[in-house]
Formats: sequence, structure tokens, C-alpha cells
Amino acid sequence: MYEFKLTSMPTALKREIKNLPIEVVEESFKRRRSWLLYSYKDISKLLRLHNVEFIKERVEDTGWDTRWRNYLQDGWLTDNVYYCFEPKKFDDGRKVIEINPALAFGTGGHATTQIAARLLEPIAKGHDVLDIGTGSGILAILASLSGAKRVFACDIDAVAIKNASENVSINRCSNVHLWAGGVESTSTEFRPGIVVANIISSVLAKIHPQIITLHPEYIIYSGILQREGCEFFSVLKTHGYEPDAVLHIEEWSGIRLKRVI
Repeated sequence: MYEFKLTSMPTALKREIKNLPIEVVEESFKRRRSWLLYSYKDISKLLRLHNVEFIKERVEDTGWDTRWRNYLQDGWLTDNVYYCFEPKKFDDGRKVIEINPALAFGTGGHATTQIAARLLEPIAKGHDVLDIGTGSGILAILASLSGAKRVFACDIDAVAIKNASENVSINRCSNVHLWAGGVESTSTEFRPGIVVANIISSVLAKIHPQIITLHPEYIIYSGILQREGCEFFSVLKTHGYEPDAVLHIEEWSGIRLKRVI
């Protein structure tokens, strides 16, 4: 097996490897981002075609899926919530989310997760929250810790739901309900107060019409590249919603919409 270490990930490359048997780990530490790609085939030629600098290393086929955990760092998800990967307590009373990380499911270090968390945290209390594409479950857990009434979280990847279930249990969030599926799997009678989705902009645009039919009070979208922001917002038909907050971290953007009619 090969491990490729990258310091840049062009959008075109990201799209090309999406459907290939390549495991991708993306993390951010002290504003420096890096990617680890694991593949049974040598993808050096593909990376050179995209003008990407990389370091290639042969790794053992056994245990490779835990090597990347050495790159993970604890940190602040929001100003009030700290994420970590081992049990940890603080004397200052800060809220802590402990995550058992799994490949590509979200650990809290990525800018898009932090954007979604910061837009969600101040409005979660007392609401039913729907987290679409929950991944590790970190946003669902944040909603629960922030006082959400009930939290419903789904992901089309059943392996992600297994990981999210582990994390929900670790953090003792009994009001979080998980299932494998997309927004289309929600009941037509379900009316969440908040819908949050941290997914790439092309998917957000695709599922937006379905989310609108749920009539939530708030909609939170993250995963939008700033350079794609104008195009994304121009095709987003808000149908009675207005921007309530916009947040940028690094090259990523997120928006919170509030229903006005």
C-alpha cells in the first residue's frame, strides 16, 4: 500500500479521486492543511497531472488505517466547545466533545466543520435539529450539548453512521437519533427547527429544494469554497428565507438562513 502526503488538493483532483478506491484524510492544524492519500496503486502519475507536490511512501497493508491518527490534534470547535480524541476534562468548565475518529468522517479540525458548528451553536437550544451528512456525528453532538430538544442525524454512508453512533455514545447524548440515508429519507411530516448540512456546494445545491420543503426556521450550509460562493448563492432559491449570518474560515464559507414567511 502507498501513502501520499500532500500540502495542496486542487478541486479537480478532489473530484477525480472521489470515486476511486483511495482513502483521503484531510486535517488542519495551526492554519496549515495537509492531506494523506492511501492507495493500493501508485497514483504518482495522476498527482503529477494535477501539478501536485507529494511525498510517496510504502506502508504496511496491516495497520495503515490507524497511522494517520498520529496527525490529529485536539482543538477548539467553537469558542465554547473543545474537541479531543481521548478522554479529557478541564477545570474551567468548558464543554468537551470526544471523537473516535474514522477516515473522512470529520474530526472537528476542518474549517467547514468549525463554520457549521459556530453557526449552529448559538441557535440550537430548544430546537429539533436535523444534521444531514452527519459523518462522525460531531455537529449532532454539538447540537445536543448546546441544548437542542432532539437531534436527528443521517448519512448515506452506513459506516459513517456506525462511527457516529460510537461518538454519540461516548458523549452520552441520549437525544440524538441516527440512521443511514439522505434528506429524502426523512418523513414528509417532519418539521425540524434547524437543518444543518456540511457538504460540498454541488450537493448542497442539489438537496436544497428538499430541505426547503421541511420548512425549518433555520438552514445552515457549510462546505462552500469562497471562490464558488457567488455562483452557489446565485442559484440558491431561498423561498422565504433570508441570510441571517455568513462566516468565512480560510478559503471556506458557510451561511445561516432564517425563515421570514
